[in-house]
Formats: sequence, structure tokens, C-alpha cells
Amino acid sequence: MMRKQKGNGQKGQRGQSFIELALVLSLLIFMLVGVVEFGYMLNQYITLVEGTREVARVASKGEPFVDPAAGDFRVRPDFLERIAILVDGGVVDTNQILGSIHPLALDPAIEDDLVISVFSFDGTAVKRFNENGESSDGWSRHNNRSSRFTNAEIAQKITITGYPGGAPNTGAILIEVYYHYNQILNLLQGWTGPIELHAFSIMPLSAAEPTP
Repeated sequence: MMRKQKGNGQKGQRGQSFIELALVLSLLIFMLVGVVEFGYMLNQYITLVEGTREVARVASKGEPFVDPAAGDFRVRPDFLERIAILVDGGVVDTNQILGSIHPLALDPAIEDDLVISVFSFDGTAVKRFNENGESSDGWSRHNNRSSRFTNAEIAQKITITGYPGGAPNTGAILIEVYYHYNQILNLLQGWTGPIELHAFSIMPLSAAEPTP
């Protein structure tokens, strides 16, 4: 009877060990899948950042305003649409253009969007412009989102510390992309849904500098 009880005890310990091993392996697999998923998401985020930076650099050489000499500081629709196509792709003269964020593509149905803002900074105050002229927000391609940055935050980013008067007159363009990452391995998609990524780039825009 003693031996029988001992054998049952050993079987119970082995069963408990198997359960513990299964739990540990499940946790390790979950962590591994999470690391892989994060790697995919990080790769897409880097694509967004590099894409916005590339287009902001191109846009920094353009003329954003309709007629600044006449005081018309509305941002030209063709300037905005050109930037949008450079970022997300589109059709130009029947030719399909791949955007700088390719192979990613914005989906307005899930609140993806592209927001473009033009700024003029006189050293003390920032003015923001969109297709309607001076505004508190940028131009939204799909009307889903607004700029995540206030004018005060932009002023802090472009102010030169120690410069007399705060900073010289300058212009800037801000390109923001809102993109929802759909999980590749789909482990947590049912819990979290698509994960929103926000990437942006800001570049000097000499054509938006305030004139004396």
C-alpha cells in the first residue's frame, strides 16, 4: 500500500510539471509572437517616418500660397494635392504614381488620413495656413483627422534658443500621417483592433517666410 501511494504521488508531480511547462511555453510563445508583431509594426512606422520626411524635403522648395504679393495666403490646392500624391500615391495624367509610403496605403474607411500645415513664424508668433487661408488647423485629405500639434508647440520646435528676439523669420511645412496598423499575426487584433500610428516631418519652407 505504501508503494502504491508513492507511485501515485510521483504521477501527480509529473502531471503538475507538465501543466507548469505548458503554461510557461504558452507564455514564451505569446511573448515571442508579441516581439515579432512589434517588429512588423516598427518597420511600418519607419516607412511612414521616412516617407513623410522625403516628401517634406521636396515640398520645402515649392510655393504654397495662391498670391502672396496680393495678400492671398490660401494654400494652393495643387500644392496640397501634389504632396498628397507624393505621400500616398495617385493618378497623374493617367499614370499611377506610387507614394513615398509604398507598399503602405492610407485607408480613409478606418480613419487613416494625411494632414498638411504651412507655417509662417516672425520670431514671436506662429501663423498656420491651409486651403482657406490662416487657420488653427491644417488641410486634411480625407477629413478624418486634424493636426496633433498646436501653433504654440510648433513655435517651440522652430524657436532658436539664445537668438535675439527668439528666432529669425522663417516658414515651415508640417506633414502628418495617421495610419492604422493591422496586425500581421492577428494575435491581439480582436482585443485592440487596428493600432494607430502617427508619423510626421517638419521642414523649413522659405516661400512661407513672413515679409518685413
